Amino acid sequence: MDVVRLVDSKILSVVEKIFAVLEGGIDYRTFEAQLKKELDGLGRDLLKVVIEALDQQLSESKERKQKWVVVRKNDRKEILTPFGLLSYERRYYRNKESKEYSCLVDEKVGIKPHSRVSVSVKADLVEASTVSSYEETTLQVSRHNSELKVSRQAVAACVKEFKVKEAPHPQQKRRVAVLYLAADEDHLKVRRRGGAQARLIYI
Repeated sequence: MDVVRLVDSKILSVVEKIFAVLEGGIDYRTFEAQLKKELDGLGRDLLKVVIEALDQQLSESKERKQKWVVVRKNDRKEILTPFGLLSYERRYYRNKESKEYSCLVDEKVGIKPHSRVSVSVKADLVEASTVSSYEETTLQVSRHNSELKVSRQAVAACVKEFKVKEAPHPQQKRRVAVLYLAADEDHLKVRRRGGAQARLIYI
């Protein structure tokens, strides 16, 4: 695994930029943007190394060989991560008994079939959408990395996929001495209906 060599090369690149800003070759804001780009690149590279190393482990596993056979090698996958668009290669398998197909390493790291957005990015989109429109959500999440900009439809799909965890039911029902209810009503005019009103009552 070339993790050390990969990190060393990125550190050298960052150090060069540090000297550039100290010596006046670039201004601080340019350095800040370049540093963010370098660190995002390092994040993508490390994710690629780890996933492909796990894929190699699975291919050499005796347990895997008993149940799954390789159908394709170097099967490319792209997915949006917090560091930007990640591209990696993995193996595609078929189960000897059930005949089902699977990319085992995707299953191992929690990437669903046909998924184009990672769970981390989906969580950011769902969280941001609770206080913003879908358009504002995608702009907010991608404000520091343009690769993270997705469509409004993608945000809507993430929200729809998100399942709210139900609160546990109380063991015993509460009993109160006094229960206060507040009620009101309102009228909304209905257009093109000759002055008709939609009457609302809310509690």
